[in-house]
Amino acid sequence: MGRPHLRGFSHPYCARWRSCSWRFVGKETQGEEYRPCTDSLSLFHNVNAPLLGELSIKLEPGIGHLFDSFKGARLIRNGFAWNVPKLSTLNTNTTSGIPVALQAQLHCLEVNFCHIRIERHIVALLSRLTSMTNVSTIRLSFIDCTFGRRTTSPWVSPVAEFPSVQSVSIALLGCMQDNSRALFLWDEFRRFYFPNAIELDITLDIGDRDKFVLWDRHNVALYSFLAPNKSHSNRYPSLETLNVVVQSGAQSCQPGTQDPLPTMLVPHCCVPTLKHFRIQSMQYWTLLDGLGEFEASKPSYFAHAGEIVPIALETMIFDAPHVDGITLWVRQLSLKMQSTGCWDRFSELTVIQDGETAIISRGDVEHWCEARSP
Repeated sequence: MGRPHLRGFSHPYCARWRSCSWRFVGKETQGEEYRPCTDSLSLFHNVNAPLLGELSIKLEPGIGHLFDSFKGARLIRNGFAWNVPKLSTLNTNTTSGIPVALQAQLHCLEVNFCHIRIERHIVALLSRLTSMTNVSTIRLSFIDCTFGRRTTSPWVSPVAEFPSVQSVSIALLGCMQDNSRALFLWDEFRRFYFPNAIELDITLDIGDRDKFVLWDRHNVALYSFLAPNKSHSNRYPSLETLNVVVQSGAQSCQPGTQDPLPTMLVPHCCVPTLKHFRIQSMQYWTLLDGLGEFEASKPSYFAHAGEIVPIALETMIFDAPHVDGITLWVRQLSLKMQSTGCWDRFSELTVIQDGETAIISRGDVEHWCEARSP
């Protein structure tokens, strides 16, 4: 594979641009619309795009090592000299594609990782984000990535704080890790601390029981994103809205089959400030609120999973065709909120199944649970 090529363009009309997309491809990619990067470096100088609001810089899969060694990558990072006063959104699939000159003015960053080992990229992402003092929205996706062991202890790696961020979105699909019982996913994400984020969207898949983020046969991916670290018992201390989308894995199960349904851990009290919680899914699975008393054999970040503390939850929505354990989960939620004196905050439970919507007010929750109990 030769040096990366770049889709070429001239820029007489750059003053009109509202968005701009750069795509770097391998030498094997054919077509006259692409030119060698060595012939295109001048395009990164003296570009006046006063209306440009969104910039996309992406690499073709498999050329990341070439791009990082190519002087154009350094030019993008350190020599980006466009006049783009209104640029607020950057979309990229490599941390090498984040120009230093733009970091302070960005309000929205979207990074899509695909088919890579993730460890060093997370380190680079944390480094870039610390310079983005105005970014308010972060969207991260990890597609078919591999998480592996780090060389430093998970309790030694530094935690980075991002006070300007108000909205976070994370997608985790088709990923794997070197050891299904290790802490790799939590170890990467526990280093992100968002003190002022008020909304969190998480998309994940479930059902490939032998592949990713299992503990004692339970999927703990969602809790791995939320669990505390050594410095912060709550990594989202201002969070009010959590939206979770559960997609089907490649080996999704159906009720009535011999294969047991996958089980996902969703502790009640892991985000005490949470007001609105929605789970949406087309997959069949089982919901679990805890794994019993903490024991030394369990991952260290499970120590707080079973804590009962006052929470601010007002609305809960389940939008799924079949989730075992909803009734028990809701009953335990009610008991915990009553025992901590915060049940009056809760407003309503919404359950959407088979195209029908049931809205249960706080006063009817206990009756609804009894009616559904076997």
